[in-house]
Amino acid sequence: MLLSLKELDQIKFAKRLTLISAAIALVIMFYQLQMKPVPTLADQGDYAYVANVVGLDFTEATKQLPRIDRYFNQPIHEYFIKGPSILFFLSPSIIVPVSIAALIDHFIFSSPNMQIQTLGLIFSLLYALAIFLFIRYAPVRDPRLRILLAALCTFILLDGNFMIWFNTLFGEGTMSLGVLFFLGCAFYAISVSEREKRTLSVVLLLVSISFLCTSKPQMFACIPFVMIFALRVLLIKRELATKVTIIIFCVVVVIQSFVPYFAYSSSVQISTQYNAVFYGVLEVATDKREALTSMGLNPDMEVDAGQNAYQDKSKYNLFGELGRTQFTPNINNGKLAKYYLTHPIELWKAMDYTSTNAFNVTTNNLAIYSDSRNTDKEAVFDRWTGWTSLMKQFNPKNIFFIIAFFTLFLGVSIFEYLRRKNKKERLFIELIWATILIGVIQFSISFLANGKADIAKHIYIFNYVYSLMVIASILYVVNLIMKKNSTPKKL
Repeated sequence: MLLSLKELDQIKFAKRLTLISAAIALVIMFYQLQMKPVPTLADQGDYAYVANVVGLDFTEATKQLPRIDRYFNQPIHEYFIKGPSILFFLSPSIIVPVSIAALIDHFIFSSPNMQIQTLGLIFSLLYALAIFLFIRYAPVRDPRLRILLAALCTFILLDGNFMIWFNTLFGEGTMSLGVLFFLGCAFYAISVSEREKRTLSVVLLLVSISFLCTSKPQMFACIPFVMIFALRVLLIKRELATKVTIIIFCVVVVIQSFVPYFAYSSSVQISTQYNAVFYGVLEVATDKREALTSMGLNPDMEVDAGQNAYQDKSKYNLFGELGRTQFTPNINNGKLAKYYLTHPIELWKAMDYTSTNAFNVTTNNLAIYSDSRNTDKEAVFDRWTGWTSLMKQFNPKNIFFIIAFFTLFLGVSIFEYLRRKNKKERLFIELIWATILIGVIQFSISFLANGKADIAKHIYIFNYVYSLMVIASILYVVNLIMKKNSTPKKL
């Protein structure tokens, strides 16, 4: 199909703009993650679960630290490279940047340790690629709107409180990279028309979905919605893939997403269930003894209400005989789900508490910057953090605001979906719905699956999805204003 001169100019403009945006992104991330003092976050006990399967270990110096320093007061800047474990192929997707960083430090710099800033550099390059795909193939035709999109991405999606997770082994950075990479690849798959690029678009879509769904165990719940969208793309745009390709696509994604979930999460499942009961259910239950009884647990366990899994002085702690014999064998995720489904008031309380922690992406509860024993716990990470500061300060932290915003956004998108008959345009809206579901699911399950423990951290991806929705909302409103004041242009 021949393109008009105007369309060719728009394509050239889009390419130049996205290249400039990616370059600016790299400069900003270098400032955030590589400039001294190099920022990172202290371990909370989560790093071991990742390190064990991706082939890293703590250095001898780190192992000698007192427990409180190692887990809360001491940022870790390097990890000993011990080689991949037998679970290498069942690892979360953070294995990709970690492996590249470890290889660079080992073979290029001849270091036995992986430096955290090397990992941050690999993440930065991948994130710049994701931003390139996102801006380049977003369904925005007007050059002025594309410039606005690039500016919003620079201000919002490159916020330092999103980026600092790239300098850690926490899964939050992998999740945000996964979401943006998935969106960029989905945009590309929907937009592509050239025959030689069809196979590439399918491969990228497959890789992005696998990367997203294995970024962290809590993303497991999002697999069905992401898969349904991907199948919609392949079935509607039949020229992208044959039936055999679609079948292979489904099998690969299911295996790649399901198997790592069970392998990666088995060691932490009991501790999260403990938090879900004692630091979750018993925190919102009107009748604690009734709540325990309904889950098949000893009602005397109410004495541990408000305790988390790592407080070994509690009566039924996981490290003691009572915890191992009376709690661990008698609890499962099905019982937790049944409790909340049959206790709507407690479910509402859980969602209300979660909302009070929304829009807070700051990391001031963990040590930042220092690699000495004299870490300043009050240190504030403030490198390009304008968006998250505004979000934290001005967004109402209550469930009614969240419901109202998401309902309005969804209502407008349904209206646009119904009035558009073009299947390609509808696919873009369905992609928005899939992204919203990722945010909503993460918001909903965080308290239910882990109680109050690290709740602000666990709804990280909700805040990231909300930020994407803000970008979409601004573009939509500006486009309406432009249509009203000038010749109508399609968004």
